[in-house]
Amino acid sequence: MPQFAWIAIPIAATFTLFLWKNRVRSVAGELAGICGLTLTAPLAHYAAVGEIQLLGLWLWALCILYFSSSVFFVKAVVSSFRKSRFKAIAVSPVTARVCVFYHGGLVLLLASLSLLNQISALAMVAFAPVIARGLWGIPTGQPKLNFARTGWTEVIYSLFFAIATILAMRLDTFAR
Repeated sequence: MPQFAWIAIPIAATFTLFLWKNRVRSVAGELAGICGLTLTAPLAHYAAVGEIQLLGLWLWALCILYFSSSVFFVKAVVSSFRKSRFKAIAVSPVTARVCVFYHGGLVLLLASLSLLNQISALAMVAFAPVIARGLWGIPTGQPKLNFARTGWTEVIYSLFFAIATILAMRLDTFAR
Protein backbone atom coordinates (compact mmCIF):
# COMPACT_ATOMS: atom_id res chain seq x y z
CA MET A 1 0.00 0.00 0.00
CA PRO A 2 2.88 2.49 0.43
CA GLN A 3 3.19 2.59 -3.37
CA PHE A 4 -0.09 4.49 -3.49
CA ALA A 5 1.42 7.23 -1.31
CA TRP A 6 3.75 8.12 -4.19
CA ILE A 7 0.63 8.83 -6.23
CA ALA A 8 -1.56 10.32 -3.50
CA ILE A 9 0.96 12.80 -2.06
CA PRO A 10 1.48 14.82 -5.28
CA ILE A 11 -2.27 14.81 -5.96
CA ALA A 12 -3.03 15.99 -2.41
CA ALA A 13 -0.31 18.64 -2.66
CA THR A 14 -1.72 19.89 -5.96
CA PHE A 15 -5.24 20.02 -4.58
CA THR A 16 -3.99 21.80 -1.45
CA LEU A 17 -2.32 24.39 -3.68
CA PHE A 18 -5.64 24.96 -5.46
CA LEU A 19 -7.31 25.34 -2.05
CA TRP A 20 -4.67 27.79 -0.91
CA LYS A 21 -5.05 29.90 -4.06
CA ASN A 22 -8.87 29.69 -3.83
CA ARG A 23 -9.00 27.97 -7.25
CA VAL A 24 -10.71 24.74 -6.22
CA ARG A 25 -13.70 25.47 -8.47
CA SER A 26 -11.49 25.90 -11.53
CA VAL A 27 -11.44 23.06 -14.05
CA ALA A 28 -7.88 22.16 -13.03
CA GLY A 29 -8.79 22.26 -9.33
CA GLU A 30 -11.80 20.02 -9.83
CA LEU A 31 -9.81 17.59 -11.98
CA ALA A 32 -7.14 17.38 -9.27
CA GLY A 33 -9.87 16.56 -6.77
CA ILE A 34 -11.28 13.89 -9.07
CA CYS A 35 -7.84 12.29 -9.43
CA GLY A 36 -7.57 12.08 -5.66
CA LEU A 37 -11.09 10.84 -4.99
CA THR A 38 -10.98 8.20 -7.71
CA LEU A 39 -7.74 6.81 -6.31
CA THR A 40 -10.11 4.72 -4.22
CA ALA A 41 -10.68 2.51 -7.29
CA PRO A 42 -7.15 1.02 -7.47
CA LEU A 43 -7.00 0.97 -3.65
CA ALA A 44 -10.22 -1.06 -3.47
CA HIS A 45 -8.92 -3.37 -6.19
CA TYR A 46 -5.67 -3.79 -4.26
CA ALA A 47 -7.62 -4.57 -1.08
CA ALA A 48 -9.70 -7.15 -2.95
CA VAL A 49 -6.87 -9.02 -4.70
CA GLY A 50 -3.95 -8.33 -2.37
CA GLU A 51 -1.56 -7.00 -5.00
CA ILE A 52 -1.24 -4.07 -7.35
CA GLN A 53 -2.43 -5.08 -10.81
CA LEU A 54 -2.83 -3.25 -14.07
CA LEU A 55 -6.60 -3.72 -13.83
CA GLY A 56 -6.71 -1.47 -10.76
CA LEU A 57 -4.92 1.27 -12.66
CA TRP A 58 -7.31 0.83 -15.59
CA LEU A 59 -10.21 1.24 -13.17
CA TRP A 60 -8.65 4.45 -11.88
CA ALA A 61 -8.16 5.80 -15.39
CA LEU A 62 -11.75 4.97 -16.37
CA CYS A 63 -13.07 6.64 -13.22
CA ILE A 64 -11.02 9.77 -13.89
CA LEU A 65 -12.30 9.94 -17.47
CA TYR A 66 -15.88 9.33 -16.36
CA PHE A 67 -16.04 11.84 -13.52
CA SER A 68 -14.11 14.48 -15.47
CA SER A 69 -17.02 14.43 -17.88
CA SER A 70 -19.24 15.95 -15.20
CA VAL A 71 -16.85 18.84 -14.66
CA PHE A 72 -17.01 19.89 -18.30
CA PHE A 73 -20.76 19.36 -18.55
CA VAL A 74 -21.70 21.30 -15.42
CA LYS A 75 -19.38 24.17 -16.39
CA ALA A 76 -21.08 24.29 -19.81
CA VAL A 77 -24.57 24.24 -18.28
CA VAL A 78 -23.74 27.04 -15.83
CA SER A 79 -22.09 29.08 -18.58
CA SER A 80 -25.14 28.62 -20.81
CA PHE A 81 -27.43 29.73 -17.99
CA ARG A 82 -25.31 32.80 -17.24
CA LYS A 83 -25.30 33.74 -20.92
CA SER A 84 -29.09 33.48 -21.19
CA ARG A 85 -29.78 35.18 -17.85
CA PHE A 86 -27.31 38.02 -18.01
CA LYS A 87 -27.41 39.07 -21.63
CA ALA A 88 -25.17 42.02 -20.81
CA ILE A 89 -22.36 39.61 -19.91
CA ALA A 90 -20.86 38.34 -23.12
CA VAL A 91 -20.11 34.76 -22.17
CA SER A 92 -18.71 32.97 -25.17
CA PRO A 93 -19.79 29.42 -25.94
CA VAL A 94 -16.22 28.26 -25.25
CA THR A 95 -17.24 26.04 -22.33
CA ALA A 96 -19.85 24.31 -24.47
CA ARG A 97 -17.26 23.69 -27.17
CA VAL A 98 -14.76 22.39 -24.63
CA CYS A 99 -17.45 20.04 -23.29
CA VAL A 100 -18.26 18.72 -26.76
CA PHE A 101 -14.54 18.43 -27.58
CA TYR A 102 -13.89 16.46 -24.36
CA HIS A 103 -16.75 14.05 -25.02
CA GLY A 104 -15.83 13.63 -28.69
CA GLY A 105 -12.26 12.87 -27.63
CA LEU A 106 -13.59 10.47 -25.02
CA VAL A 107 -15.48 8.56 -27.71
CA LEU A 108 -12.34 8.31 -29.84
CA LEU A 109 -10.18 7.26 -26.88
CA LEU A 110 -12.62 4.60 -25.65
CA ALA A 111 -13.17 3.25 -29.17
CA SER A 112 -9.40 3.05 -29.70
CA LEU A 113 -8.88 1.27 -26.38
CA SER A 114 -11.66 -1.16 -27.24
CA LEU A 115 -10.23 -1.85 -30.72
CA LEU A 116 -6.82 -2.46 -29.13
CA ASN A 117 -8.49 -4.90 -26.67
CA GLN A 118 -7.46 -2.79 -23.68
CA ILE A 119 -11.05 -2.39 -22.50
CA SER A 120 -14.18 -4.33 -23.35
CA ALA A 121 -16.98 -2.89 -25.47
CA LEU A 122 -19.23 -3.10 -22.40
CA ALA A 123 -16.89 -0.69 -20.63
CA MET A 124 -17.65 1.75 -23.44
CA VAL A 125 -21.37 1.26 -22.80
CA ALA A 126 -20.78 2.43 -19.22
CA PHE A 127 -19.92 5.86 -20.64
CA ALA A 128 -22.90 6.08 -23.03
CA PRO A 129 -25.20 8.26 -20.88
CA VAL A 130 -22.54 10.86 -20.10
CA ILE A 131 -21.24 10.91 -23.65
CA ALA A 132 -24.74 11.52 -25.00
CA ARG A 133 -25.32 14.17 -22.35
CA GLY A 134 -22.00 15.85 -23.07
CA LEU A 135 -22.42 15.90 -26.83
CA TRP A 136 -26.11 16.81 -27.10
CA GLY A 137 -27.43 17.68 -23.65
CA ILE A 138 -26.22 21.20 -22.97
CA PRO A 139 -29.39 23.24 -22.51
CA THR A 140 -29.49 26.72 -23.99
CA GLY A 141 -31.57 29.66 -22.91
CA GLN A 142 -32.89 28.02 -19.76
CA PRO A 143 -34.59 30.40 -17.32
CA LYS A 144 -33.55 28.56 -14.16
CA LEU A 145 -30.79 26.19 -13.06
CA ASN A 146 -32.05 23.05 -11.38
CA PHE A 147 -29.04 21.79 -9.44
CA ALA A 148 -31.06 19.11 -7.63
CA ARG A 149 -32.18 17.56 -10.92
CA THR A 150 -28.68 17.79 -12.37
CA GLY A 151 -27.20 16.26 -9.21
CA TRP A 152 -29.62 13.35 -9.05
CA THR A 153 -29.17 12.69 -12.76
CA GLU A 154 -25.42 12.51 -12.18
CA VAL A 155 -25.98 10.04 -9.31
CA ILE A 156 -28.08 7.81 -11.56
CA TYR A 157 -25.48 7.99 -14.33
CA SER A 158 -22.76 7.13 -11.80
CA LEU A 159 -24.67 4.07 -10.60
CA PHE A 160 -25.10 2.94 -14.21
CA PHE A 161 -21.38 3.52 -14.80
CA ALA A 162 -20.43 1.50 -11.71
CA ILE A 163 -22.70 -1.43 -12.56
CA ALA A 164 -21.70 -1.52 -16.24
CA THR A 165 -17.99 -1.22 -15.40
CA ILE A 166 -18.17 -4.01 -12.82
CA LEU A 167 -20.02 -6.22 -15.30
CA ALA A 168 -17.49 -5.41 -18.02
CA MET A 169 -14.57 -6.28 -15.77
CA ARG A 170 -16.19 -9.49 -14.53
CA LEU A 171 -17.16 -10.65 -18.01
CA ASP A 172 -13.71 -9.77 -19.32
CA THR A 173 -12.10 -11.75 -16.47
CA PHE A 174 -14.26 -14.78 -17.21
CA ALA A 175 -13.47 -14.55 -20.93
CA ARG A 176 -9.72 -14.80 -20.31
